[in-house]
Amino acid sequence: MATLDEALEANLKARAALAEALETNELARTVNSRALDQCGCTPVIVNVSVNVTGGAGAVRLGGTGSGVHQKLGDGGLPAEVQLTDFVMQIQERMLWCWAAVSASIWSYYVKHGGSVDPDWSKQCEIADTQLTVAGGCCNVTAANQNQPNDGSNQTGSLTDALTKVGHLVPPRIDAQLDDRVLARSLAAAQPIGVRVVRAKDHCHHYVALVGYQLGNDPSADAVVVADPWGDENEGAPGGETLHFMLCDQLRSAFHEDGDSWDASYLTTA
Repeated sequence: MATLDEALEANLKARAALAEALETNELARTVNSRALDQCGCTPVIVNVSVNVTGGAGAVRLGGTGSGVHQKLGDGGLPAEVQLTDFVMQIQERMLWCWAAVSASIWSYYVKHGGSVDPDWSKQCEIADTQLTVAGGCCNVTAANQNQPNDGSNQTGSLTDALTKVGHLVPPRIDAQLDDRVLARSLAAAQPIGVRVVRAKDHCHHYVALVGYQLGNDPSADAVVVADPWGDENEGAPGGETLHFMLCDQLRSAFHEDGDSWDASYLTTA
């Protein structure tokens, strides 16, 4: 028969084992969450430029003026908003959508009084905060970019990148945003990061929302998506970065049917 001391010792060992199991489980959840945030892939581009009034076309921001163009809408929200001085950088590596989005958001806020020190306008310098590359990501030769031996061509965390450049409103929201919620953020001149998961292989791609148009009913609501991959489908990023699409398409058929918006990143100056 076990003595009282033996029973107490066995109980302590059981409690220690339970605590270790809980710690291991929490670590696994943390690693899994970070892995999901880091997943990346090469997008397959299809025609995503549609006009809610009928006809094809793409919204091109910039032109004359700057800041936010607004029209009075229902419920106190402007019917349309375009962040006309937001410029999305083309991603410099096949897997650097996360670096391009964060560098572009930093550059946008600089135009609106954000800090210029340190300078986060270069994707390679943002990548260096997450990747370990001999000589640094900015020193990889052009000939080696996007090649298997290019250690800089890696996925990264948009959460960490936006936090590093100082513009993430934490935490990351692991859900889609209601049309009115995203409209309020954009009406306040705050671009939104979006993570899209591709249906066929579950890889993730990062883009930014930089404009919207509220329709007569929710099915007609539309957004302007700034995509660092552009509109090229020849194996490398390039071309037009801005696409005007229905919110419903962003939610469930971004590039192909089944592609879904699964996480949101609110930003602030």
